[in-house]
Amino acid sequence: MSRRQFAPGLGAHLASITARWDARPLAVFGRPVVWIGLVAANLIGWYLHWVAQSARLTIGLAGLAYWSLVPAAILLVVAFAVRRVSLIVVAAVVMTISTFTFFSPAMVVGCGPSTDQAANSPSMVVYSHNVKVDVGDPVGVAEAIVAHDADVVALQETSPSFAAELLEQPNLSEYQYRAVATLPKTRLITLSRWPAGPTSIDQMSDFDASRNQMSTQIDGPLGPFTLINYHATAPVDRARIEAWAADLDQLDHQIDGPTLVAGDFNATINHAQFRQVLDAGWRDAHQSKGCGLDATWPCLLYTSPSPRD
Repeated sequence: MSRRQFAPGLGAHLASITARWDARPLAVFGRPVVWIGLVAANLIGWYLHWVAQSARLTIGLAGLAYWSLVPAAILLVVAFAVRRVSLIVVAAVVMTISTFTFFSPAMVVGCGPSTDQAANSPSMVVYSHNVKVDVGDPVGVAEAIVAHDADVVALQETSPSFAAELLEQPNLSEYQYRAVATLPKTRLITLSRWPAGPTSIDQMSDFDASRNQMSTQIDGPLGPFTLINYHATAPVDRARIEAWAADLDQLDHQIDGPTLVAGDFNATINHAQFRQVLDAGWRDAHQSKGCGLDATWPCLLYTSPSPRD
C-alpha cells in the first residue's frame, strides 16, 4: 500500500470515529460496565464509612470516603442526559444514600439564622492546632490566636523551643492561665483567658508516651467545665492502629460534667471509631454548630467534610 493510498483511508476512519462521538458524547456512560463501576465506587465508600477499619490503607481511605459522592453525581447527571428512567431511579437512590451517609443536615444546609436569645447568650471561641513539632511558626500561631479572638487555646506537638518562644509573645499576654505538659518528645500547651484550676496529665496509650492528654478545669462564662487537650496516636502501623483505637475508646469513659475535648484525633466523622465516641455521649462541635462543610488538616487537601480537631 502506498503512502498516498494509506493517508486518505486513515483520515476517513478517524473522521468516522469523531462523528460517532459527536453524535453520542455520553454513549460510553450507557454501558452496563461503566454503571456497575460507578455504583461499586459508592458501595466501597459506604463500606469504608460504616465498617470500623483496622488497616492503615483502609483507615486512610475512610477519611476520603465522602469523595464517592463524585461518581454518584456523575451517575445522576448522565442518567438525566441519556433520559433513561431506570438509570435516573438508580442514580437518585445512590445519590440520596451517599448524601445521608456522609453529611448531616446541618453540614449540608449550613449556618441557620440565630435567634435573639442565641445571639445574646454567652459563647466562647476555642482554638486548637497541631503545629507539627518543628513545622509551626510561633509568631504566626500567636497571630492566628489573636485573629480568631480565641478564649481557650489547645496546642499539640509543640517542640520545647516553639513552646518557649510562643509563651514569650507579647500579644498573648491576656492569657493569664498557661499550662504546659512536658512529654518525652513534645509539649501540650493550654491557654485560657478565664480563671483555671488544677491540671492533670494522663497517658492515653502504653505504646507512645508522647500521646498524652492534659485536663484543665476552667471557669468559663457558662460555668465551670473541663478542657481536655487531646492528641491520639497516628494509625500508621498495626501497633499504632490498636493504640489509636484504644485512645479513642478511652474518651467513652471520661464524661463527668461539662467537658470539651480539643485536639488532634487523627480521625474524622467518616471513621467508625470516632462515631463510636459520639455514640457514647459526646457531640461533634462542628456538626452541632451547623455551618456547612469544612476541612481537616491540611485544609488544602479537603480530606474530610468535617474537621477532626
